[in-house]
Amino acid sequence: DQWCDYNEVYYNICHANDGAGINIFDGANNNIYNNTLWGNMLNPGKSHAYRAELVLATDYVHNVNRVDNINIMNNIIVANDKNNYAIYVGDLTAKNNLRINNNLLFNTQESDFYYFGGKRGKDVNIFDTAQSAKSMNFSKNPEFIKNPPLRLSDFMVARSSICIGKGIFWGQVRDILGKKIDEKSLISLGAIESGDNN
Repeated sequence: DQWCDYNEVYYNICHANDGAGINIFDGANNNIYNNTLWGNMLNPGKSHAYRAELVLATDYVHNVNRVDNINIMNNIIVANDKNNYAIYVGDLTAKNNLRINNNLLFNTQESDFYYFGGKRGKDVNIFDTAQSAKSMNFSKNPEFIKNPPLRLSDFMVARSSICIGKGIFWGQVRDILGKKIDEKSLISLGAIESGDNN
């Protein structure tokens, strides 16, 4: 919500929400890491202006522009509607201090997966170079062990997934399933650290 600053949002699975899985609206100094966002923005009332799994936006009417000093890393963010983006960064917000790094950003319908400051597309390299900070993200099917994932355990990724071992240690202690993590752990993207054990 507006004016919500200094939040740590981590190890959540956001699925089947009316709006975005995570929405940073005029909040500053927030860290968003190791979340899994999939199949949100159902938008049954057609009331959402920004159609994406993860939204970073501001109050344009009053030109507030407070979305600043934001870290987004180690997340799996997947849109499964051709009209939705995985990530939406508003025009004013895109000029601020944002670090969007080491995330998987994907649209299962092969549509544009990002909107960033007036530009949209599905080339992850162009998305990375659009940012002021050096970044490296990924755009590929995350390979959940169940498709579509419906239960918590379905959001685990297969051993062949690009998500395994691609994360950055950020002081995590345990994942959503309770698996312990430290700086010696092989950090993965998303809310579940362990790969397919079958």
